[in-house]
Amino acid sequence: MKIEQPPLQEKFIPAKPRLRGINETLALLGSETGPDGQRINWKDLHEKVGAWDSGLELSDKIREVVREYLLSKFPKIKAKIPAIEDLPDPKMLNALSNGWFEELGEEVGGTRKEVLLAVLAHLTRRIENRIYKKTLETAGEDGLRKLGLSPNLRQLTMDCLDTTVKSDPLFVRFLAYSQLAPKPTEDASPVAPLGQDKKPHTFRELFPQETGFIFKKLAAIARQDEAWRNEPGAQEFKTYLKYLSDFFAETDPKQAAALHQKG
Repeated sequence: MKIEQPPLQEKFIPAKPRLRGINETLALLGSETGPDGQRINWKDLHEKVGAWDSGLELSDKIREVVREYLLSKFPKIKAKIPAIEDLPDPKMLNALSNGWFEELGEEVGGTRKEVLLAVLAHLTRRIENRIYKKTLETAGEDGLRKLGLSPNLRQLTMDCLDTTVKSDPLFVRFLAYSQLAPKPTEDASPVAPLGQDKKPHTFRELFPQETGFIFKKLAAIARQDEAWRNEPGAQEFKTYLKYLSDFFAETDPKQAAALHQKG
């Protein structure tokens, strides 16, 4: 008898110990009233993208829509999070929209600011991810062709987008944890970070909620292959998904390292 798994619930990043300012980052997703009196909601931003003729043009338009939205939210976000109020808007915009913070200077690295910015960057990718998904949902065959996709790959692409955006909370948790964990030795494995007990642990052990979503979702994508199993490279992709799923489910550091080598 097949056992039905409970639906995976989407949750925001928990933080223990609590990181001051983390709840205030959700202001990035709050609705606003625009200059014309219309309500601006991040879930409706896909309507601003307009027509496009290629994947490159689509990505450029989505990036501009998201950057415009971010700029409109900066005054409120900075007012709520004093730790980042001194960061210049242009550099902060590049950091969140591109996902890297080097332009902000070395003083950000290894600090609370870096973790808060990583959370904001994750929320930015959630916004961008939703625009891509809504575009895929409504695209006809001609639109899919412009993206290099067949109708059989629509749902697979959307499922993969769901999974990738969930990797951000894992990165943020690891970033915050690394500031408290012991410094790794030179021969430490990158897939078995040291715990506070100074022993190697898998990501599954340290971050069970985030890895739990990822490995279950990857396994589900591999199982639900009816639409794309005959596409070129399908079997190789399924094998890759299995390695990734097993890696994020693994609780033995040595086995995790072996899976990482295979993947």
